[in-house]
Amino acid sequence: MDSAYLPALAALAGSAIGGLTSFASAWLTQHRQDRTRRLSKDKTRRQKVYKQFIEEASKLYADALVHDDLQVSKLVSAYALISRMRLLSSPPVLQRAEAIVRMIVETYFAPNKTSVELRELLDRHAIDPLRAFSEECRAELEPFKGLRDTRPRGHSSGKPHPASSGAHPSRVIAPAQGSSTDDSARGVGRSS
Repeated sequence: MDSAYLPALAALAGSAIGGLTSFASAWLTQHRQDRTRRLSKDKTRRQKVYKQFIEEASKLYADALVHDDLQVSKLVSAYALISRMRLLSSPPVLQRAEAIVRMIVETYFAPNKTSVELRELLDRHAIDPLRAFSEECRAELEPFKGLRDTRPRGHSSGKPHPASSGAHPSRVIAPAQGSSTDDSARGVGRSS
């Protein structure tokens, strides 16, 4: 092999390795951001379903304490939320949710509570049927704790806010104090 080709081949190999390294780095960064975005979206979806279930189950339980007429139509939304949880949640969360609905149905068939009995239940903290469910949800969401929402704040579109320059605040360079950028300060138009 001619020794004149050796530096050219070394430069070509160096460029190829540098390009591959840059590509691999960009791909890994994008892959990690996509995974974080996906997990964050999953966390948000679960939180929304859990919140809706807690609100619905609380209303049903309060109604069951003071009424004995079970209307199946009232339970439809709770069962719909449980069905959504089957897609998203772990079996322990699902079991807790199903237990709550069974307890609500049983409460409808139990004698109504008087205001004195309700006060006693409140004083003994015995009127919190959603505690176990909430704790199970918290345990399930614990691995997601370090994730942060990657969407821009303050508006719903994925586009940068029109008022922002797009530059990171630490990279914005302000002019030095006392300096001026007008023509007279730079000496433009002055005659010597």
